[in-house]
Amino acid sequence: RPRPANDRLAMAPPRSGARRGRPSDAVIHYTKRLNRECAERGDVAGARALLDAMEGEGLAPTLVTLNTLLKCYRNARRPDAAEATLDREFRRWGLEPDGCSFCTLIDAYGLSGDLAAAWRILHRAEAAGAADARVYSAIMRFLAPAEVPPLIEHMLLRGLSLSVTVCNAALNAFANAGGPGG
Repeated sequence: RPRPANDRLAMAPPRSGARRGRPSDAVIHYTKRLNRECAERGDVAGARALLDAMEGEGLAPTLVTLNTLLKCYRNARRPDAAEATLDREFRRWGLEPDGCSFCTLIDAYGLSGDLAAAWRILHRAEAAGAADARVYSAIMRFLAPAEVPPLIEHMLLRGLSLSVTVCNAALNAFANAGGPGG
């Protein structure tokens, strides 16, 4: 794995198990702490301190660890920082964002009221080949009922099938608007 140029970010190589197969128990422990102690509350400073401690022990974050960090930024209502984290940290650790990563960003922008940015992230997920049911379901939460069927059609044209997740998101969009007619 290439080392970052910034000395603050340079560290010992990750312990075995951190990159392939099951992560080490220590990485799992830090990821659970990150979720329990920081992500639910949107405590970005606490999350960063835990990641620094993890790295100080020579441990590399996993995709789940970084997705949990994105959740922290989402709950802190800091979507721009979440996106910057996706761009910087995922590349730094050689990880590819997945549907969960993009879903969390879509949700972060939607919760902040920036639906244009949420759509941009959906298109970015499509371009990356990571747009799955979670990604489309995430944006449905913020759509008017009339916008849901074209999105489902678009999703189907992209080769995805309807899933329980997508159907529930569509039904919720209708229910939250008072029914199919709005």
